Amino acid sequence: KVDALNIGLAAARHDIVMVTDADTELVPGVLKNVVRYFSDPCVGAAGPWILPQSQEGLVPSMEMSFWIANNKMRTLESRISSSSLIAGCYLFRRSVQRYYPPNVVADDFYTALNVSSKGYDVIYVPQVMGSELRTPHDFRTWVSHKLRKGVANLQTIFMFRKSFKAGNKRSFIYY
Repeated sequence: KVDALNIGLAAARHDIVMVTDADTELVPGVLKNVVRYFSDPCVGAAGPWILPQSQEGLVPSMEMSFWIANNKMRTLESRISSSSLIAGCYLFRRSVQRYYPPNVVADDFYTALNVSSKGYDVIYVPQVMGSELRTPHDFRTWVSHKLRKGVANLQTIFMFRKSFKAGNKRSFIYY
């Protein structure tokens, strides 16, 4: 995916770039609603709430609960200082995020940490503007999905380990 993102970044002609996951379906007007946050020059990235496609069953309900809790936490983080994650769909300033290293797996998490490490805010827009279409249906798939995401996020944290400093408002261990 990072190869495609880098090709897109090289071709981009405007400062605000939008990235979506292939399995994310957006509501009309998402670009207009999120891009307005960039009128603040301190904002380097922003993304809306994304929820999994609503389905019946225990595992889809668990996934929905996880996303709702995550969305609330990220919204609160961005009110305090800067969100540590944007997912499914996000916009960022190309002047702040010019490329993705080849070993990046969690591009959304990488972007949030990279933008924040450069002193910009990452805003989690408190409005549902899309849904993730590939929601795990069974427990085995759900666990596999969470493990894959967890490993990718740990890899990303390791890439930014020097940015994590006690007392640094943007280090995500400030709280």
